[in-house]
Order: sequence, then structure tokens, then C-alpha cells
Amino acid sequence: MAYVPPPPGSTVSGEPTPDGVRKQDVHITDLPPEVRKSFLMSMVFFPSLVGGAICVVLFLGWLLLFRPKEPAQYALELQSPDMRRRWSAARELSEHITPSTAASDNARIYVPETLTALIKIMENPDLDKETEAWSPSGSIKQDQEKSSIRWWAAYTAGHVGAKLKNPADTERAYQALLKALDENNTISIWAAMGLSFMRDARAADALNRHLENDTNAGVRWACAKSLGSIGEFQMQKKATFEAAERILRFLQAAYQRENAKPNKDEYLLNNLAVALARMHDSAGLPRLHELETHDDPVVRGIAREAQEILKAPLKQE
Repeated sequence: MAYVPPPPGSTVSGEPTPDGVRKQDVHITDLPPEVRKSFLMSMVFFPSLVGGAICVVLFLGWLLLFRPKEPAQYALELQSPDMRRRWSAARELSEHITPSTAASDNARIYVPETLTALIKIMENPDLDKETEAWSPSGSIKQDQEKSSIRWWAAYTAGHVGAKLKNPADTERAYQALLKALDENNTISIWAAMGLSFMRDARAADALNRHLENDTNAGVRWACAKSLGSIGEFQMQKKATFEAAERILRFLQAAYQRENAKPNKDEYLLNNLAVALARMHDSAGLPRLHELETHDDPVVRGIAREAQEILKAPLKQE
């Protein structure tokens, strides 16, 4: 229906329409041009303009407050005397260390400054007095698993050290991890795992020594896994095949030695069986078959993956 204005004098501007004066539901296209223009300006254009301005301000504020850290910032915060700042930087750094890490993140993470900060954390035993819950609810639930930032630093130092191109930086990471491996503390477990990233055959003797003699079962398990990882890498190159064979002998001896004990360490045997399979040795195949029926789906997956490696032909460069 076309717009029909009320009779002249029947309404007063700014006041409700009086009773008795006909009201109509009018479509905006039926309004006079000047009324339609005023309506669009007041109800559409100006609110959109204000909303857009607010979004721009919020976006600029977000960029200012949450822009990615530079390498110097990571290093500075990792060495902060404030425990919360250290853990916050550690978590942020860990979030960027993923297979899908962008090149820009690589440039900010895999730098000597980050490694230096990680090594300084590893070399500060006083930090073991501080623990942090893995989950955000740790501040409420007191039974959450706790972790020392030194453990995280040892694990991450191996990863970062292996990525750095300067041999001097790689050597710094390697030596720091060897030192942490001999600490006779929980950090030794994480140092062994960090060494697995570096794939340096020189670590075989130290890892084997702990595999044979360490009183901490967790260290023995980690050393078995690390030897398997390093040996697998060395076996893929003809130039380092001799080093790989030496690591394989360490693993074979450990597997036989543990099987001969009256009280076997089942977890160690599992790790050794997987490590042997990664080096194309089938000595632990019966145990891998047993692990295929394990309650944990992750364990079942690892057992199946190890058997697939055994079936595949060895490729060497």
C-alpha cells in the first residue's frame, strides 16, 4: 500500500500518534525520498560507520598487544626471574614448534638466542624447586602432573639445536644435553629424548652407559628410544652405516640382557623391541605382536608402525 500521510493537524511532531488517527505499516520504498534518506542515514550508514571504526581500533590494539615475539624477546622472557613469564614464554614457544610452522616462525624460533636461553635454564638446578601444572586447571586441582621447566628446556634444546645451521650452535646443544644426561635426575630422561632429535652418533656411548647402569627406569626407557632413533637415522646413510651397526649391537645386547633377568623390565623390553625394529632387526618381533593387543591404542599403533618398518626394504643414500 502506498504511503498516505495523516491529515494535517492530526499529529504533533515528536509526540505519539493520537488515538483515532489511522496508522499504516509502510514499506521503506513507499516513504518519500527525504524520509527514506533520513532513515537510511540514521539507521544504517552511521551505525555501520561507528561499528567499522570500533573494529579497526580493536584490530590495531590486538596487533599492538599480541604481535609475535622477536627472538630477543623469547630469550629475555625465558630468563626472566618471574616464573609465570618464563612458563608463558615456554608455552608460546612450544605452540610454534609444530610440523606446520611457518617460515616466519622458524626465523623467530630457531636462532642462537633461543638456544642460549634454553641452555641457561638447563644449567640452573634451582629451577627444579619450581613446578608448573601441565593443565590450566592445575591452580585448582592439586593432583595435576607437575613439570620442571628444566625438563622442557632439555627436550626443546635438542629440537632447536638440531635445526640450527651453525655447527658451533649444534655442538653447544649436544654438550649441554650430555651434561644433563649425567645429572642423575629426572632431567636425564628429557636430555636423552633431546639427544634423539640431534641424531648424533657420538651420543651412543653415553646413552648405552645409562641404558646398562642407570638406576632410574625412566632414563633407561628414554635411552633405548633415543638409540633407536639415532641408529635408524645413521643406518639410512652408507657413510654412517658402521656407526649404526655399533648402535644396533648395543640394543641387541640390552635386549638379551634384560630378557635373561628373572624380573624383567617390561617397559624397557617394549622400547627395545621398537628400537630394534626401527633398525630392521626382528629380534623383538614376538613382543611387537603382543603389543598389538595392548589396551592403549597409541601402543598398538607404535607396534604396527614398527612392524611396517621391518617389512619395508632398507633404503640408503
